[in-house]
Amino acid sequence: MDARREDWLTAMRADERAFLAFLEETGKLKLGGDDQDRLDELRFRPLFGEVALRERVLKVDQIAQVLATQAGTTKRFGALAVELGFLSEADVEHLLELQRRLRPPLSWVLVESGLLSATKLWRERIRFEDAVGSTGVVR
Repeated sequence: MDARREDWLTAMRADERAFLAFLEETGKLKLGGDDQDRLDELRFRPLFGEVALRERVLKVDQIAQVLATQAGTTKRFGALAVELGFLSEADVEHLLELQRRLRPPLSWVLVESGLLSATKLWRERIRFEDAVGSTGVVR
């Protein structure tokens, strides 16, 4: 990934975290245990093996072999796939980038989970930008 895109993604994720903190600090969003669980579930990125299968760079039996090798270790799926000769380092980097991009944006997650209505979300987004200033990140 080029440096400009990486900078943009980093700024966008920082902006998301700041907006979530703003919602919590202003009392507009109160996350109980169940709410936090729903939010975490919706924000979850697809598993590395799922992305590799979708991109057709690994087969189901290769994924099963990596998972079997991974059991009882702390090694990452991608690192083991490289060790087993299924993927190159470049493949792993590409799949990690895809995995990061597949994570849905916070705004979508808040609305989809029912934690905020779309109208309230955008009203609070305007208040947030008025309070802290816009980061200039395209949303």
